[in-house]
Amino acid sequence: MKPWLFFLVIVLVLSCFTGCQQLITSQPECGVEVVIEGDSGEGFPKCLVGRWEGSKAGWQIVFEPDGSISSIVHAVGFTEMKPCEPTIVQLKEGGKGIYEPGQWTVQYDYEYRDLAVNIELANYKLEIQKTIAEGNSKDFFAGTVSEDCTEWYAVWTSDPKYIFTTEEYERHELPMNEAMQERGIVVFRKVKEKN
Repeated sequence: MKPWLFFLVIVLVLSCFTGCQQLITSQPECGVEVVIEGDSGEGFPKCLVGRWEGSKAGWQIVFEPDGSISSIVHAVGFTEMKPCEPTIVQLKEGGKGIYEPGQWTVQYDYEYRDLAVNIELANYKLEIQKTIAEGNSKDFFAGTVSEDCTEWYAVWTSDPKYIFTTEEYERHELPMNEAMQERGIVVFRKVKEKN
């Protein structure tokens, strides 16, 4: 089996054993930076506020009225995270996962209806018995929001670092190439709130 495919299987298996989640103390250098271009005093578009679900890899992003992100669901482990709040996930069989978010950035351009989001996962470590998956990633989504503000067509690029340890491998880092960093189009759709 190819190492990168083996790693994806490990991450999916570890994800299946996810139990309850618990937040621990915040880390010092993190947060959400918001940049709005072409703003005529309106601030972040009201129609973008709320939860957006992606068509790939379980991604979700929640935008607040000021344009900041209050939470995401990340593709690594399908885990909900908040800015500046490392998350510990208790896994079955006595394992655990630790996710530490880094700097997140939101940029919106009124003229072109372009939205860009950068999500940095500073560190993560998933551990069950003798199997450990760890690393970090930077995921970037950029594209146009539909005129009715219900869909966001974003090109997804990713700069991940995957390291895993098993009985066969000791801290084996998977080689990455440009083809793996281009993840294609993710269509984010606005989730309608239930009344």
